[in-house]
Amino acid sequence: MAKIIRQDQINESTYVLWLEEKSVPKPGQFYMVYPKDGAKLLGRPISVFDYHEGQLGLLYEVVGGGTEEFSKLEAGEDLRILGPYGRGFTPYPDKKVACIAGGVGLAPFIYLSRFLKGNTRVYFGTRNGQGFADYLKDYPLDLKIQEGGYITDAVDFQAYDQFYTCGPRVMMNVVLDRCRQEGKDLELSLEERMGCGFGACLACTCQGKEGRKKVCLDGPVFAKEELDHA
Repeated sequence: MAKIIRQDQINESTYVLWLEEKSVPKPGQFYMVYPKDGAKLLGRPISVFDYHEGQLGLLYEVVGGGTEEFSKLEAGEDLRILGPYGRGFTPYPDKKVACIAGGVGLAPFIYLSRFLKGNTRVYFGTRNGQGFADYLKDYPLDLKIQEGGYITDAVDFQAYDQFYTCGPRVMMNVVLDRCRQEGKDLELSLEERMGCGFGACLACTCQGKEGRKKVCLDGPVFAKEELDHA
C-alpha cells in the first residue's frame, strides 16, 4: 500500500496522483494501480510521470469507472500499487532528443527529461492542452503543445539524433516510418491493456520481429529494430 500525498488536477479530465514510494523507478517503467472498488479487480497500468525524493507522480486521464475512482482519492488515503514494472527507456543525454507524445502518452517523457540534461524537445498532441504548459513550466524540457491535427507534421525529423514516442498507434507508426526513412534511432513505449503487469497472464502480447512479446515484461519500451509496427 502507498500513502497518497496529494492530487494535482491539470484540467477537467487529467490528474497527477502523488504517492509515497521508496523504490526508484527507471524512466519508461509503470505501476499497476488498483481501484478500491472490489468489483474492479484488475489494476490499471500507469506510466511514471515523475519521481523525486520518495515521491512518485502518476499522470492519468479519467476515462472510466476505475480512473473516476482515482480522481476522488484524497491525501492521507492508502492505495494499492505494484511496481515498478517493465523495461524503460535508455536515456541519451549527449544526443539531441525529440519526444513525440499523444494524449497521456506524454507521461513517461516528463521523468525522462530529468535524465537528458535539458536537451529535450517534447512534441505533445492532445485534444485538450489546457493547463499543461503552466503545470510543466519548471521541468527541463522544451514543450510544444498542439491541439488537434497531426503532431508529427510539426516535427523536423532531420533535426534530431534520438527519438522517443508514446501515444496512439497511428501516431507511433508514423514516427516509426519516418525514423526508418531518415535512419534515426527510436524507442517506442507501447500502451496495452494489462492483467497482471509482470508477464503471467499473457493479456498484453504484441507481435515483434522475432515472435510474440509481452508488453509488460519485454517492454513497454522497444527499440525500432524490434518491431515491424507499433
